Amino acid sequence: MKVAIIGFGSIGNRHLKNLLKLGIQNIVIVSEHLSESEFIFNGKIFHVVNDIKLVINSIDIMVISNPTNQHFKYLNLAIANKVNAYIEKPIACNLDQVNEISKIVPDNEIILAVGTQFRFNKLILKLKELIDNDYFGHILSVVSSHGEHIADYHPGENYKSSYTANKNQCGGVLLTQIHHIDYLEWLFGPFTHAFANEIVSPSLEIDVDAVINFSLVCSETNLQVHGHMNYLQRPKSTTLSIIGESASAFWNSEENTISLVSNQEIIKEQIHQERNEMFLMAMNNFIDSIKSSSQPAANIGDGIRSIKIVECIKRSISSGQVEKIT
Repeated sequence: MKVAIIGFGSIGNRHLKNLLKLGIQNIVIVSEHLSESEFIFNGKIFHVVNDIKLVINSIDIMVISNPTNQHFKYLNLAIANKVNAYIEKPIACNLDQVNEISKIVPDNEIILAVGTQFRFNKLILKLKELIDNDYFGHILSVVSSHGEHIADYHPGENYKSSYTANKNQCGGVLLTQIHHIDYLEWLFGPFTHAFANEIVSPSLEIDVDAVINFSLVCSETNLQVHGHMNYLQRPKSTTLSIIGESASAFWNSEENTISLVSNQEIIKEQIHQERNEMFLMAMNNFIDSIKSSSQPAANIGDGIRSIKIVECIKRSISSGQVEKIT
């Protein structure tokens, strides 16, 4: 297999290392910004090109890891040229782009995977198993919270110049952290309605959403999931609480722990998982899906669904009303 990595920032660099770990050696880097024609890693030389058209006819896989506002363009190229693609989240910027993607997604011709790495978090996988086995009984309450200061995403860089902070580059906490929406939908959906509000944070001096509170409703179960995301919190914190009639759980991502309470018995589980292991598992799942011609754990439909939920949250912020997810 020959792989083209599109974009070579921190995430593109991560994907190169992980592909090598998985035994993929034939890799070319596509970057509009690198001036070098070669990149050397561990003594191995990788060719660098500035235009995907130079290699599009010779590659089997495209790993799309450039800024968010470029994802749609390269996903279209992959589909048009029948190239398997792993797309970093989010797959697009808005519903208009999603509708265009929906019209051209091929039927089983190529594998399209979305890099929502939380589907490979061992503790979330544990929670998924417990939910599917009715461990909690009737679920009464779910509260999700994620906060991380935007300046800590890429230390040493000016966050105001980053795609995460600029509207014209599809930034904002909702799109940047869309994998939090994805895992909630995966565990507790399908969601049918959303209600949300935005808290303005002028201290950041950016033109995108930075603090969002939202509720996602699943009409089938009548469950209302409450969520929070922000660009300001220090230290970083990601938590999830589940309260059910039979049991409860509290997940702390930074501590790699789940606390389970059932019949007054408290069980605290800790599973060690390096952050990169999620990305490695996601890429391995994608490669295996190509080999077996099967759907990956997070496919293009999941990526489209996440965008639709985010767009619904944004509509609710604008209208001040409960909105239906299309």
